[in-house]
Order: sequence, then structure tokens, then C-alpha cells
Amino acid sequence: MAKIKLGRRYEEVLHGVSGVAVAVSQHLTGCDRVQLRTLDAKGNQERYVFDDKRLKLLALVPGEDVVEHTSVKTKLKLGTLYQDRTTGLCGHCIVITETINGNEMTATLEYKDKDGKIQDIGCTESMLTLVKPVVAKPVPQTKKERTSGPCGHARMDSQAIGGMLL
Repeated sequence: MAKIKLGRRYEEVLHGVSGVAVAVSQHLTGCDRVQLRTLDAKGNQERYVFDDKRLKLLALVPGEDVVEHTSVKTKLKLGTLYQDRTTGLCGHCIVITETINGNEMTATLEYKDKDGKIQDIGCTESMLTLVKPVVAKPVPQTKKERTSGPCGHARMDSQAIGGMLL
């Protein structure tokens, strides 16, 4: 998972938004996203989600209360086919999320419904059964091709991950 420290304050470098990191999601595309929680002028909670590369860790302020968080170990793997034991649905893991108040990882599974439409479902790790491990591999590229996606990471080969990105 990302090097983000949940419970610590970060600042987004483009817009100057700062807040406490409360969740981090690792995506199949290679882009890690972080949810920051902050308060507006009226004291209402606001949540923002940014790419992890756009965040800088802020120094601790004397007297600042820091929520200690120990990362959860997970066996979840991106691109792997799992079955949700509650619904019976099978899908490829496209996102793994860790939250500050959770003691278990969650996964977003992508699957095709009976009409052939791509859908997704969120599941906790304990509700998933491994169906078929799949390893996603970056697409080989020539010098003329763009070498990264919007997050600065290599594109993924849809055939290497079971053809799920049609």
C-alpha cells in the first residue's frame, strides 16, 4: 500500500487544501488516491480525494493530537478474481482501500452483470474467497508512445488481467 501515514496531516500542493489522511486506495491502474478530511469555516466536515503524489506530509504542530494507526496486513491482490461470499458475485479486484478506523481492508470488485454491463461492488476482505490469481503486467511501449497515464504510472495490459478492461 502507499507510504501515506493515516492519521497525519497532509497538504495538497496545487490548491493548498490540507487535512488529515483518513483513507488510502490502491488502484489497478497504479494510482494511489488519498482521502483528506478537514473542516470548513463553519466547522462542517469536508472530504477531498487526491492522488498521493500531490500530497506533502505536514510537520507536527506542538500539542497536535495525532491518531495512531497501524496498517492492516492484507492478502488482497489487484487484478485477482475473487468471489463475494454474501452475494455470490465474482469479480476482479480493481481497488484496495484502507481506512483509519477500519481493522480490515476493503476491495472493490468489478464484474459483468447478466446484461453484460460492467458493475462494481465493495467487499471486506473477510467476505472474499480467492477464485483465480491473475498478475497484471505493464504494457510494453515504444519511445513514441506516452509512457504514463494521468497518475504517472505505466498503462496496464487488459489481456494480462483477464480482459476485464474491455
